[in-house]
Order: sequence, then C-alpha cells, then structure tokens
Amino acid sequence: MRAGSAVFGLMAVTRAFLPKMRENGGDRVVNVGSIGGLMTSP
Repeated sequence: MRAGSAVFGLMAVTRAFLPKMRENGGDRVVNVGSIGGLMTSP
C-alpha cells in the first residue's frame, strides 16, 4: 500500500531528525503532499 508507506515513511523521517532540530533551537516542519500521484486530471 503506497499511501501507508508514504505516511509512515514521512513519520519515520520526521522522528529521525526532530531531536537534532530541538538541539539546534528548533524550527518548523512543513509536509507537502499531493494526490497527483494517485489520480490524473483530464
């Protein structure tokens, strides 16, 4: 299931670098997604 791997992959990557961001004073995490990979428009 691609949608599940995209969600859980994103969560895993965010968890991996979040501690380093906190050490450096923090910042913002912006997740941008698209349904374009699953559907096409005419």
